[in-house]
Amino acid sequence: DNPAQKSNIANLTALMQTKMAFQQAILEKAQSSHQAAEALIGSLRGKAMTDSLEVILQRMQSQEELLLASRMERNSAMTNLRYTTTVVLGIAAFLLVTGLLYKITREYNLRRNAEQKAQLNEHKYKGLIENSSLVVFTTDLDGNFTYLRGKCKEFTGFTAEELVGENFLSVIEESWRPKAGHSAGAWVSSPRPCWIWSTCFPTRTNAIAGRSSLRKW
Repeated sequence: DNPAQKSNIANLTALMQTKMAFQQAILEKAQSSHQAAEALIGSLRGKAMTDSLEVILQRMQSQEELLLASRMERNSAMTNLRYTTTVVLGIAAFLLVTGLLYKITREYNLRRNAEQKAQLNEHKYKGLIENSSLVVFTTDLDGNFTYLRGKCKEFTGFTAEELVGENFLSVIEESWRPKAGHSAGAWVSSPRPCWIWSTCFPTRTNAIAGRSSLRKW
């Protein structure tokens, strides 16, 4: 596809055809007259054409060497480009994987720390509730106990297991029940179905003994 080489090939082809025609003319002259053939050979036209052929061939060889060097340079550049591209892609992939691993590790550590803190807080608050000097409890929307911890036995005379499922009004002193029921009804309409009370109620011991003494909760 090189224009210079195309031109050299065209000139070489034309010169070879001329050389062949000249040789044919010498043969034809030799058949009729040796002197005419020798005169034609002595004209040095054949030598001039041979010299021209050598010049074209040398020029073609030089051009081919230049083309070869250019191809080698381009191939070298392409090889370097491929190598550079491979290295860059490799580094990018490594950085991407490293970033993903860092993100995964960081999220895992954050989640683990959060879980550990949650467990510590759970143990902490569970301990506070279990060892509370008061009674900590929750009820459902109907006022039935769902959870009780703390000094339930000391305050009410009932264990937590005995009171779960019972209505909270069952441990409220009878004269306080209307007020407690009214307050509970107001709280039910709020978005917090979990109640913590501080009120007056009799203990099982007092109820059995028939005494009217009250304890503060």
